[in-house]
Amino acid sequence: MSGPAKTVSFTPAVNTASLRVMAKIGLVHDPARDVDHPRVDAMAYPQLVRHLFHATGELGWRVSTTGR
Repeated sequence: MSGPAKTVSFTPAVNTASLRVMAKIGLVHDPARDVDHPRVDAMAYPQLVRHLFHATGELGWRVSTTGR
């Protein structure tokens, strides 16, 4: 494995509660890695197709959650 460990998360763009949590714990939106979820039915749930990707390194997680 190369580089530091990453914490990652993704959620539908409309899930503002999860997006707030991600920001609060120090995850950063990486628009280049956003995806259309392949298992969401775009006809039935168009608002749930686009997922926003957030990530941080291990050090960033430690700083944002412990203050150290």
